[in-house]
Amino acid sequence: MRRWLKEKRVDNLPRASLADEQLDETVIAYIEQEAAKYLVWHENLVFKKVCVKGIPRKVLLRPEDADSRLHEQLFKLGDRVVYVKDSGAVPLDTKGTVVGVLDKQVEVVFDSAIMSGQDLGGRCSEFRGMSLPFHSLINLSVPQFVMSESGKAAPTKKHSAGHVSSKQSNRQPRPLQESTQNGSARPSGKSQSNRRSQQDPPRILKRSV
Repeated sequence: MRRWLKEKRVDNLPRASLADEQLDETVIAYIEQEAAKYLVWHENLVFKKVCVKGIPRKVLLRPEDADSRLHEQLFKLGDRVVYVKDSGAVPLDTKGTVVGVLDKQVEVVFDSAIMSGQDLGGRCSEFRGMSLPFHSLINLSVPQFVMSESGKAAPTKKHSAGHVSSKQSNRQPRPLQESTQNGSARPSGKSQSNRRSQQDPPRILKRSV
C-alpha cells in the first residue's frame, strides 16, 4: 500500500477540510483563458472621464475600514471579487475570480499576474493565485456592502413601490349604503333601483281605440 501511494504521489496532494469548496485545475485553466481575453478587450476600450459630485463621505468605503465592515460577506465558487485594501501583497483594485472557499479565507485567481502571487498548490499558473481573508475583498457578483448616508447599513426593501398584495387584489368593491332613521342600513339609490327593476315584471300598456 505504501509503495502504491508513493507511485501515485498521494502524499503530495494538498490537504483540505471536508467543508472546503475548490475548483480543479481544468476549470481554473479555463478561467485564466477567459480572463486573458477580457483584459485584451478591456484595453481596447475608450473611457470618458466623468466627475461625480454630491456623494456623501460616509457612504464610501475607506481601505482602513475594510476589516470591520466586510467580514460578514458570503462567497461562492465563481464569484467575481476586487481587492479593496491599500496595503498587503495585492495591489488595490485588483480583480479576480473565487476558485476556493475555505473556513475563513477564499482562494482567488486574479485576472493578471501579481508579484506576490502563488500557484495555489499547482492548481493555477504562477503569480496568479492567493488565499485572502473575507474582509479584504468585495463580492461583485453578489453585492452585500451597502451603506446609507448616516454611515449605517442600509435596510433592504421588502416590497417595491406600488406593490399590491394578493389579498388586496382579490377584494371586490362593496355598494354604498345609506342609514335610515331607525339606524338600519339600506342600499343606495342606484342599487335599490336596480333591484326593483329585476323584481317587478314588465308592464304592457293597451291603447284604447
